[in-house]
Amino acid sequence: MAAEVKKEIQLEIAHVLFTDIVGYSKLPILQQRALVERLNEIVRGTDEYQAAEKAGRLITIPTGDGITLVFYHSLEAPVECALEISRALKKHPELQLRMGIHSGPVSGVIDATGKANVAGAGINTAQRVMDCGDARHILLSKHVAEDLQEYPHWQPHLHELGECEAKHGMRVSVVNLYTGELGNPAVPEKLKAATRAAAAQRKRAALQWLSLAVVSLLAAIAVVGFLLFRYRQPPATAELSIPDKSIAVRGEARQAAETALTLQPNLGEAVLAKGYYYYGCLKDYDTAVRYFKQARQLLPNSSEIPESLAYVTRRQGQWDQSEAYFNAAERLDPRNVTALSQHALSYMVLRHFPEAQRKIDQVLNITPDDVDVLALKAAIAQAEGDLPRASEILAPLRPGADLIQALETQVYQAILERRPAAVIPRLKEILAKPDPALGYYNGELRFWLGWAQEVGGEHPAAQETWRQARSELESFLKDQPENFQLIADLALINMGLGDKAVALTLTERAIAVIPIEKDAAAGTRPIEILARVAAQLGEPDRAIVALEKLLSIPGLGALAENVPLTPALLRLDPMFDPLRNDPRFQKL
Repeated sequence: MAAEVKKEIQLEIAHVLFTDIVGYSKLPILQQRALVERLNEIVRGTDEYQAAEKAGRLITIPTGDGITLVFYHSLEAPVECALEISRALKKHPELQLRMGIHSGPVSGVIDATGKANVAGAGINTAQRVMDCGDARHILLSKHVAEDLQEYPHWQPHLHELGECEAKHGMRVSVVNLYTGELGNPAVPEKLKAATRAAAAQRKRAALQWLSLAVVSLLAAIAVVGFLLFRYRQPPATAELSIPDKSIAVRGEARQAAETALTLQPNLGEAVLAKGYYYYGCLKDYDTAVRYFKQARQLLPNSSEIPESLAYVTRRQGQWDQSEAYFNAAERLDPRNVTALSQHALSYMVLRHFPEAQRKIDQVLNITPDDVDVLALKAAIAQAEGDLPRASEILAPLRPGADLIQALETQVYQAILERRPAAVIPRLKEILAKPDPALGYYNGELRFWLGWAQEVGGEHPAAQETWRQARSELESFLKDQPENFQLIADLALINMGLGDKAVALTLTERAIAVIPIEKDAAAGTRPIEILARVAAQLGEPDRAIVALEKLLSIPGLGALAENVPLTPALLRLDPMFDPLRNDPRFQKL
């Protein structure tokens, strides 16, 4: 279950409260530490913080001189929390705090320390809003204020301030929130100093419009890129569908690219973003190729463009053309780890495993300790039937849930070896304190735990694990009805629970989400899910037909690092045990 961008988790609309201790950098270290500790106590003591944390709908990000809270369940949550903090601060005048609030798209990421973090326009704008304030200010973006205006009890406390220039020339419209006792009614110093001549404002307006369009464009590239370059995230192969909560982001991506193209038709980045939009959002590969080729004329030295062309032609099943584009990208940027890794993935899809291993070795020469790349190397050894070599690669690794592909590859290794006892306690330990930032991947890990328990002879425990996994994942599927990975996970879980009708229905739904006619690379994944479900639930004819098709064409696999099924894996994988006495299976 590998991803084109593996470290990203999920794109959602979040409600962000960004705080900052004013004058922090000028304070002695001991006083800095004391103020941060006091701020943490105050924040964690608020009702809104505790409620959101209990519900698993809160991410807390320490920022050194403050704290950032990312709420997911309510627009009012960060506002109420800010007022609670403001009330508590009246008892601590030494703690001079300013706060900014904004709602917008964020994506979960795994940072360099291996911890869950959050990035995106929602975070960046909240910080810019906060930067406009002074001590005791609670500033809102105009977007948040307009939403709060719909509620009569907020209206008396919202006071529009106009535009404020934040860092790097960015301008944000801010609204001051204060009551008779809480907040700061004074106009921020930045806004007091913002008086400009009308003529100068008009000149800047044109420049700012272009600047904002370009910034929006770059955000669009990032957002669409997040959706594009992953085979694991919702829906699995992913970039091809957008979770329901991200529909607004899709519109922003389209609008940003079109605005930039209108202002500067020959801007290569704008043309590239338009190509991303057609590729990732509309799945219109022919039009995407046309825009990418146009962008290539404008940005001939950009390795990103042939790399993007390699991805889209791979989905079109144009394997030789995709190979040529990967080679072109690598000539322009020989140390582009993403392109090299994806080139290896293409070789793997074609079952050209020696070539894939050589590309992986190139990546490891650049990033020798990349756990995900090492796991992919081990997964290819598994596909070749070389379990001792795979075990040698995987043994030194200790991935957590944040490196889910590597973790699942280790679990799959134990299942292929029919010795899952060692991985069961580890999975239980991870799932005892699930990370909310991982979203539905916690439920997916429960599928793997259940499978390991089943192979280890712990049938009742496996059934209980799968029931819990099903309950968790069904709630996610309501919000992400076209998320292939969720559908596939639920199909396998219902298979394990013996619910044949539901498992087969989900399998057919998965095939409809990613038909092989639309996506030559990823369309094989739901066919593999069908083969597994049919094999386990007494449909050998359907299983054999699916397996015959899978082994005759290139394509991604459905598990772990997306390695396609091979004769070696069919011999090793316990899920195919019901077919072992079938002559047709033996022939495969």
